[in-house]
Amino acid sequence: MFLKTLLMIVILVCSFLLGEELYCTYKKRHKDVSDLIKILEILNMEFKFGMYTLSEVFFKIGNKKDFRLWEFFHNLANKLEEENNSSLESAFENSMHSISDKTFLQEEEIDELKNLILNLGKSDFYSQESIIKLAIENIKKIQAKSLEDIKTKGMLYKKISLIMGILLVIILL
Repeated sequence: MFLKTLLMIVILVCSFLLGEELYCTYKKRHKDVSDLIKILEILNMEFKFGMYTLSEVFFKIGNKKDFRLWEFFHNLANKLEEENNSSLESAFENSMHSISDKTFLQEEEIDELKNLILNLGKSDFYSQESIIKLAIENIKKIQAKSLEDIKTKGMLYKKISLIMGILLVIILL
């Protein structure tokens, strides 16, 4: 009897923790999207108030270690500095592994960031400012969608995993 009760408690706790982990994944994605907006606003300010090259701006952002994307920008700046003849696109591709490994950003956000960075290298100051503002607006839309995902999908997975744990306990009784 004691073993059976202990097994039921373990199943319920595990199913609760699984649901909580899925819910936290949605919350972490929302935080990463919010951080991306903050980074783009910093990028806009750096271009607006200083006459820096792309690699210098990326180094400055890469030194802000309170964002999960710091390593990506640091690697991107290093690639641009090391390989003077390399294109911005190849530097982005070589640095992209840190985005997928360290963050919860999805393809949509990564594509938006890629388009922004590649277009920054091809335009003048005023165009860069409008490109950054457009990217911020697009990512704010994604942020609203990720907040909605927390409320709907995150809570749904949390409840489903708990219900599955309860059903498993009932079946094992």
